[in-house]
Amino acid sequence: MRKRRGNPFVLALLFAFISVVPSAHADLDAVPTIEESTVPTPTTVSAHRSEVVRAAFTTSIVDREPQGTISQLTTDHTKVYYFTELANMTGRRIIHRWEYKGKVMAEIPFEVRGPRWRVDSVKTLLPAWTGEWTASNVDEDGRILALNTLEYKP
Repeated sequence: MRKRRGNPFVLALLFAFISVVPSAHADLDAVPTIEESTVPTPTTVSAHRSEVVRAAFTTSIVDREPQGTISQLTTDHTKVYYFTELANMTGRRIIHRWEYKGKVMAEIPFEVRGPRWRVDSVKTLLPAWTGEWTASNVDEDGRILALNTLEYKP
């Protein structure tokens, strides 16, 4: 009698479909000056992987694209955006979670409605809220798919 073994191609394909690679417009407006940085460029979307392609803080979104990325912001600016590009996650629910000093300050849910989905949320910061902020992409099971930090300084 011959033993049946899994087809290596099918197993590799299955793994590619279920893997998630770790890698944030809702209201929470003005385009302040941003520090010099490069604009993240769109990445070719794989037909098999669900993933966060890009996630970054920015001070401006134009035509669904961040206009540079930042890791620091001064208190003379009060608006900051968290941008995310997702691949192959159609039908899933993702949350942008904004945290400050270990406290959740906002959660903005959205439904992914296409194979390449770009979304951003915006938070208004008070000048007294200096220190480290984090924004993350959290899936429907509570898993953090991407997390970014921003230093808000006087």
